[in-house]
Amino acid sequence: MLVLLLVLIPKETEFKLKRSNLLGRAKSMNGLQKIEFLDNISIKLQSRMTFSDIDTYFRGHGVPTQDNYPHNSKRSYAKDMLAKVDDAIIFTIAGELGIIDMPIDVNSVREVEVGFWKPGNFRLFLSHLASFKVQTSHLQTALRKFAISSFVAHEDIEPTKEWQNEIESGLRTMDALAAILMPGFQESKWCDQEVGVAVGRDILIIPIRKGLDPYGFIGKYQGIQAQGKKLEKLLKLYLKH
Repeated sequence: MLVLLLVLIPKETEFKLKRSNLLGRAKSMNGLQKIEFLDNISIKLQSRMTFSDIDTYFRGHGVPTQDNYPHNSKRSYAKDMLAKVDDAIIFTIAGELGIIDMPIDVNSVREVEVGFWKPGNFRLFLSHLASFKVQTSHLQTALRKFAISSFVAHEDIEPTKEWQNEIESGLRTMDALAAILMPGFQESKWCDQEVGVAVGRDILIIPIRKGLDPYGFIGKYQGIQAQGKKLEKLLKLYLKH
C-alpha cells in the first residue's frame, strides 16, 4: 500500500483556489443575472455528475441536499439547492467547474495556521472510520520517512482546539486525500463530506479498498486492494520491492 501511495501522489500540487473578491463580484449582479449564473452552474453539474455525485459534491461545500426531490431534473435540483447558500460558495463552485476564471494562489491558502502539517512535506488527508484509527495511525507513521505528512483526525487534533475547525483546515490545505473504504464509510456523513471536499477541489483522491469499492464520483478509480490484509504486512511486502 505504501509504495502504491507514493507512486500515485504527485511531487508538486497547485490546486488551491484564491477566494478573494468573491462577494464583491456577487454584489455586482442583479437578480436576473444571478438566476442565469445559477443556471449555468446547474447545467455544468448536470452534464458531469449523477444525482449522487451532486449530493457528495454539495456536502463538501456545505450546500444543503434534499432526499425525495419532486422533480427528476439534476439541473433544477442543483439550481434550487444553490439558491440557498452564500454567494461566496456559489462563486467558488463556479470557479472549480471552470465557469469563471479564478486565480490560483497556493501561498494564500498555505498561510492558514495548521500545526499538524510538517513544513515542506506533501500533505495527505487520511479519511477513515473511527473504528480504524489505530491502523490509520500506523500508516501515518510509515509515510513520514517519505516526506509525506498525513492528517489523522483522532491523532492530530489538539484537545484544546475545536475539532471540526481542525478537520476543515486539513481539508482546505491538503494536497491529496486517501479514502480508506470500509463498510460504513459511505454512510458516515463525515467521511462522505471529506471525499466531497476533495472532489470539489479537484485534487488527487486515492481509494483504499477494505471491503468497499469506490462509489459515486470516485467510482472511476480502481483503488488499492487492501481487504483482509494488515497495513503493517502490506508495508513490509511493498518495501521489499
